[in-house]
Amino acid sequence: MQRAASPQTKANPSSRLLAKPCLNPMRQLRNLCWLSTLFILVGCHPPNHLMPTPALYSHGAQPAFSNNLPTELKRPEMPILYVTDRKPTNKTPQNWSYGIGRDRSFAVGEAIVGFQKNTSWEELATDATKSTRKAPYKMRIRSVDEKVRTPNYPLKYLNRHQHSSAAPAVKSEEAEAIADTKRLIQQRLKLSPKKELLIYVHGFATDFEKSLCTTAGLWHFMGREMVPITYTWPAGSGSLLRGYAYDRESSELTVFHFKRLLKWISDMPEVEGVHLIAHSRGADVTINTLRELALESLARGQNPQSRYKIRNVVLAAPDVSGEIGLEKLTDSGANRISRRWLTYTSGRDKAIGIAEYLFSSSRWGRIRWDRLSADDLEAIEFYSGFFGKEDATVEYRGRLGGSFGHEFHIANTIVSSDLVLALRFNKSPGPEHGRPLHQKGSLFWIIDENFYNQ
Repeated sequence: MQRAASPQTKANPSSRLLAKPCLNPMRQLRNLCWLSTLFILVGCHPPNHLMPTPALYSHGAQPAFSNNLPTELKRPEMPILYVTDRKPTNKTPQNWSYGIGRDRSFAVGEAIVGFQKNTSWEELATDATKSTRKAPYKMRIRSVDEKVRTPNYPLKYLNRHQHSSAAPAVKSEEAEAIADTKRLIQQRLKLSPKKELLIYVHGFATDFEKSLCTTAGLWHFMGREMVPITYTWPAGSGSLLRGYAYDRESSELTVFHFKRLLKWISDMPEVEGVHLIAHSRGADVTINTLRELALESLARGQNPQSRYKIRNVVLAAPDVSGEIGLEKLTDSGANRISRRWLTYTSGRDKAIGIAEYLFSSSRWGRIRWDRLSADDLEAIEFYSGFFGKEDATVEYRGRLGGSFGHEFHIANTIVSSDLVLALRFNKSPGPEHGRPLHQKGSLFWIIDENFYNQ
């Protein structure tokens, strides 16, 4: 007779998933050294560079740009829409700047990202198919122009009969902000080959400029086929432990604003799809936002995916507890808000290793298949029932890239290739679909250096 599973297993399979890591004294000392070094490097803000060419282009597996790319988009300068609840530090026309302060309102604007040295579109297009470039392509923001400013939330709302209602002047101000935001997106959609949005949500210790340059690089290697939007929240103080604590609370505060943006976008019939790429701490921002939106939709009897038109959610090196992240997605129905969930992890990510030390718990971004226990595998199989066949957690085992191996989704040409194949070319996981990953179980895949037989 088959032995019945224990009540604890059935009641909460995530309680064993990614159990608390065992840290010996030497490892603790080493993590403290890594932690100190990390914050020193973060505070230096090294120059931004165009991300390396994804291997699928240098190997000729896919064209870097389509033949029908509009002439207006074949320019070195990259116009990026941005949404931010950072406090502005400068308000000069077309030269706005934003710091780490938290704002009760949020702004929508357009930034032009270019290169420090003059370059031509022909040079960029040629180097988009080469693994080695003649120039490093240092990036910089040429102009920042705030177009929209929302009313302060929620201080201008009045409480009447235990219900929140806005004063008429505030409603009018918000309606104008919504209309202006939609108009900006509509203008960009007219030029875009795909009527879809690519929204990038950065992580911990990231300033305004870096978030925009990262978005520009991703959009460039997505073939410039979608409308790029940077969602940049108040992060990047660069101080030691207080900086991490500040960014963590900012990531919770910004959820209110991010929800409003996605609601506005969902009401636009011109938008056919939304792709979200969330890095590090930005994964927590995204999960919490989508969780709340899903709960609201389901309470109204709506299908969350149809309501918000989200095609892909990418969690790159997520600085999120595995147990908490999975519970937030599954108990709320948030897993149903996106057609595909794609997570990239690496056991060599030192920045996530530091987060594990700080929180004394394993992080989603460091999952390794070969280190999962039988209980962990059982829990993963349990949660696989909540997700679809297109969803995948992809573990990378090759050479990393970026600071502390934490930005391997853009710095490593193998991982960025898989990301592009999934989002731009809509490839399902598996060699038979053009994404040569090795399946290890439900939802779990391995990607290595043999992706293109390097």
